[in-house]
Amino acid sequence: MTRRGSIAYYMSAAAFGSMFISATFWLFLDLSPDASPEPLASYFLWSYFRTLIASFVPLLLYAFLLRRMAVYCRWMNASVWVVAGAATFVAVQWTLAAPVTLAPRMDYAGWLAVLLGLVSFGPAVLLEKPFWLWPIPGLATAYVLFLVYRAFEPPRGDDLPAI
Repeated sequence: MTRRGSIAYYMSAAAFGSMFISATFWLFLDLSPDASPEPLASYFLWSYFRTLIASFVPLLLYAFLLRRMAVYCRWMNASVWVVAGAATFVAVQWTLAAPVTLAPRMDYAGWLAVLLGLVSFGPAVLLEKPFWLWPIPGLATAYVLFLVYRAFEPPRGDDLPAI
């Protein structure tokens, strides 16, 4: 049996996490005064679509690890979720991007190439950005996940069994 709100939790991680990653890419653009707002808006939507595909699996892993840590440590405060979410996000991105960044010239074939592409491409692209941008999507996504988690978590009382 699944926990209450699991589908909402993990779909929020994918949708909002991808949006926050796209927003960090969008904010990192070189905004010149000659640039019109239309290409910037279309770039944001295109970036969101690509990020949703490239980071779906890493964001689900990130959300799973964050939820497990929160349940195990019994976090009830948003600030703890946000700080731990930023650290977990960066750790997951580094770990999943390692096969691509450490051995970029290795020739992977068959299903291993497809699996590494699904899991490592999004984190590898994110890690090409400056270091100060890495925790920002993790911070924002962790806050949204905290809100979703708290919305579906049953109230804890003396007469209710712990889940």
